[in-house]
Amino acid sequence: MCVSSCPETCLGISGPPGCSEKCVEGCECDPGFILSDNKCVPVKDCGCVDSSGSYHPV
Repeated sequence: MCVSSCPETCLGISGPPGCSEKCVEGCECDPGFILSDNKCVPVKDCGCVDSSGSYHPV
């Protein structure tokens, strides 16, 4: 399956910083889910980002 190389994550809706939009082979989360610590979780279950920019999953 061809998916975005810049997947939506709890850290950033537009993908990781510096990511270039390319089509790559892989998997993607179902609608309503987003990547958190390499797992698909409901968007409402995203963790938080601290003042230094580090992401902490719930």
